Amino acid sequence: MKNLSTVKTNVEKLLIRYPKLRDDYTRLIFAYWQTYNSVDSTFSMGRLYNDSNTLTPTESITRASRNLQRDNPELRGNRYGNTKEIEEDYKENFSHRK
Repeated sequence: MKNLSTVKTNVEKLLIRYPKLRDDYTRLIFAYWQTYNSVDSTFSMGRLYNDSNTLTPTESITRASRNLQRDNPELRGNRYGNTKEIEEDYKENFSHRK
């Protein structure tokens, strides 16, 4: 598995170059794999299963994206604020229930 700081650097490059990836984890993961793991558009699910140990884990890619967007407002997508508002509303309404 790649070093997490390398994954974070690579995700940052993708978020800067392709702003639409900021709101779409599926496209971000595939773009990451295409760019850094040599996956092409003909990549099959069978190959995904067989190569799963050589691909950067989806969790690492999405975690890097969340951390970068949290710490760098210029890398946030259009939905970032909505997600935070929903999260705060949920915490406010449900966190004190037993």
